[in-house]
Amino acid sequence: MDLHKIDDEQLLLGFIMTYPCVMPSIEGLKLPHFYDQRHQDIYGAILELDKTKKSNDLVDVRLKFLNNESLLNYLTEITFNLDRPLDAEHPQRIVNNLIELWKRRALKAILDEAQSQLGKDDAENVITVLEKKVDELNKGNQGKGYVSFKDACGKVLSIAIEARRRVGNNESVGISSGLRALDNVIGGFMPASLYTLAGSTGRGKTALVTNIAFNAVKNNYPIVFFSLEMPAEQLARRIIATESGISSERIQRGTLSQEEVWIIEQKIKELEHLCFHIEDKGTMDITSVRKKVIRYKQQHDVQMVVVDYLQLVSAESKKNENRTLEISNITRSLKGLAMDLNIPIIALSQLSRAADDARMPQLYHLRESGSIEHDSDVVMLVYQTEAGTPLQEDGIFIAKNRHGKMTTIPLVFDKQFTVFLNKE
Repeated sequence: MDLHKIDDEQLLLGFIMTYPCVMPSIEGLKLPHFYDQRHQDIYGAILELDKTKKSNDLVDVRLKFLNNESLLNYLTEITFNLDRPLDAEHPQRIVNNLIELWKRRALKAILDEAQSQLGKDDAENVITVLEKKVDELNKGNQGKGYVSFKDACGKVLSIAIEARRRVGNNESVGISSGLRALDNVIGGFMPASLYTLAGSTGRGKTALVTNIAFNAVKNNYPIVFFSLEMPAEQLARRIIATESGISSERIQRGTLSQEEVWIIEQKIKELEHLCFHIEDKGTMDITSVRKKVIRYKQQHDVQMVVVDYLQLVSAESKKNENRTLEISNITRSLKGLAMDLNIPIIALSQLSRAADDARMPQLYHLRESGSIEHDSDVVMLVYQTEAGTPLQEDGIFIAKNRHGKMTTIPLVFDKQFTVFLNKE
């Protein structure tokens, strides 16, 4: 099996330097696609000249290597040895062949590395790493790698234009939470970002994230929800209660009229086609979470991930590590996963018992707070003031917002239907 063709690399570079006008028609060619390091250096010089709008013919390319006599001689050799004619389409055919050979080399390297790790690591970890690297290869890159400032600025502009369009249509920039006040502060749930939603027991954090996730699903964003504390049936019952207007308690106990049974049946028919995937295994390690998310992304193009909740996820290490260090590894892995797949991830977290005595929860009430706060782009703390009195107020405290302000967002919590609503 051929893994490289030096002659084709020479031919392509020689043709580009002889006929610089062909550069705009060449698509998809990157430095790693060349096997020979000299060819990577030459093509790098050509790209630099092309970006500065200077000629990339042999004369100008030679000026980039005046202190490298051997490469100067090599440049002359490959340009004067154009022994095969090229038509207008031929350069791109060579480019496509070079890309195919690069993929073969990259795949072989991935498989060789996986084989070498089999004797050092367990199979699950090897499979997870293998799947991630093959997925990157399928996308045509090996990680994100180098991005020029010009390209980054271009992306900023395109994102800004799209954001302006969405705002003009009264849409949130990211995936909407369904809660207008929250969207106004965080702009919706943005790609490549980690969101932490934390609260004390019984404050409704699972209800809130379920509302957010299901609103996204109804707007055609496929979701995977890791429900590590609540079985899928219970989660589904809450959603059906919210959507049907029939309390979860009455659905569970079966105290329903025939008409209400019919309403529930019709609502299920409306909702069952939605791409809402639930993983309800009671315990799961971060390696398994990553592995499953990558598969859901490949098979269903999931656009958001929910993990309920952080303290029920175990770390990869089999050692008896400090739990704070384990949580640090988990949050760092989730943030990396969000960036790799370019999706928002919402991770739920518990607050310490000290938060129960505070009027408003704070970042330091987060269990294992250091890494959670550090790795999260946004930290949202569910609060409830003056509980059990006419002055009770439910809402969210935005305790960290990497791209915006910190503030409180009052909401209405309907406990009967386990739903958070906008406060008018």
